[in-house]
Amino acid sequence: MSYRSESRIAATCAIAGSLLLVVGNYLHPMKADANDAVAAFTEYAANHIWVASHLTQLVGVTLMALHSWF
Repeated sequence: MSYRSESRIAATCAIAGSLLLVVGNYLHPMKADANDAVAAFTEYAANHIWVASHLTQLVGVTLMALHSWF
Protein backbone atom coordinates (compact mmCIF):
# COMPACT_ATOMS: atom_id res chain seq x y z
CA MET A 1 0.00 0.00 0.00
CA SER A 2 1.28 3.46 -0.74
CA TYR A 3 1.97 6.04 1.93
CA ARG A 4 -0.81 8.28 0.64
CA SER A 5 -3.49 5.59 0.83
CA GLU A 6 -2.32 4.58 4.31
CA SER A 7 -2.58 8.20 5.41
CA ARG A 8 -6.12 8.40 4.05
CA ILE A 9 -7.12 5.22 5.85
CA ALA A 10 -5.62 6.50 9.11
CA ALA A 11 -7.35 9.86 8.77
CA THR A 12 -10.66 8.19 7.93
CA CYS A 13 -10.37 5.88 10.96
CA ALA A 14 -9.55 8.80 13.27
CA ILE A 15 -12.37 11.02 12.03
CA ALA A 16 -14.99 8.26 11.82
CA GLY A 17 -13.98 6.94 15.23
CA SER A 18 -14.28 10.38 16.80
CA LEU A 19 -17.69 10.94 15.24
CA LEU A 20 -18.95 7.53 16.36
CA LEU A 21 -17.72 8.15 19.89
CA VAL A 22 -19.55 11.49 20.00
CA VAL A 23 -22.75 9.85 18.72
CA GLY A 24 -22.41 6.98 21.21
CA ASN A 25 -21.89 9.41 24.08
CA TYR A 26 -24.91 11.43 22.97
CA LEU A 27 -27.12 8.32 22.93
CA HIS A 28 -25.73 7.01 26.23
CA PRO A 29 -28.08 7.33 29.21
CA MET A 30 -26.31 9.55 31.76
CA LYS A 31 -28.89 10.98 34.14
CA ALA A 32 -28.21 8.62 37.05
CA ASP A 33 -25.11 8.90 39.21
CA ALA A 34 -22.42 6.65 37.71
CA ASN A 35 -21.08 5.85 41.18
CA ASP A 36 -24.43 4.36 42.18
CA ALA A 37 -24.39 1.03 40.34
CA VAL A 38 -28.01 0.15 41.07
CA ALA A 39 -29.27 3.49 39.76
CA ALA A 40 -27.01 3.40 36.70
CA PHE A 41 -27.95 -0.16 35.69
CA THR A 42 -31.62 0.55 36.35
CA GLU A 43 -31.35 3.48 33.95
CA TYR A 44 -29.63 1.28 31.34
CA ALA A 45 -32.34 -1.37 31.68
CA ALA A 46 -35.05 1.22 31.10
CA ASN A 47 -33.31 2.61 28.00
CA HIS A 48 -34.08 0.57 24.88
CA ILE A 49 -30.97 1.68 22.94
CA TRP A 50 -28.30 1.18 25.59
CA VAL A 51 -26.72 -1.71 23.68
CA ALA A 52 -26.47 0.39 20.50
CA SER A 53 -24.93 3.31 22.38
CA HIS A 54 -22.28 1.11 23.98
CA LEU A 55 -21.47 -0.68 20.72
CA THR A 56 -21.18 2.67 18.94
CA GLN A 57 -18.74 3.84 21.60
CA LEU A 58 -16.75 0.60 21.27
CA VAL A 59 -16.48 0.87 17.48
CA GLY A 60 -15.50 4.54 17.76
CA VAL A 61 -12.68 3.83 20.21
CA THR A 62 -11.54 0.83 18.15
CA LEU A 63 -11.33 2.94 14.99
CA MET A 64 -9.38 5.64 16.81
CA ALA A 65 -6.95 3.00 18.10
CA LEU A 66 -6.63 1.46 14.62
CA HIS A 67 -5.59 4.77 13.07
CA SER A 68 -2.21 4.51 14.81
CA TRP A 69 -1.47 1.23 13.00
CA PHE A 70 -1.41 2.89 9.59
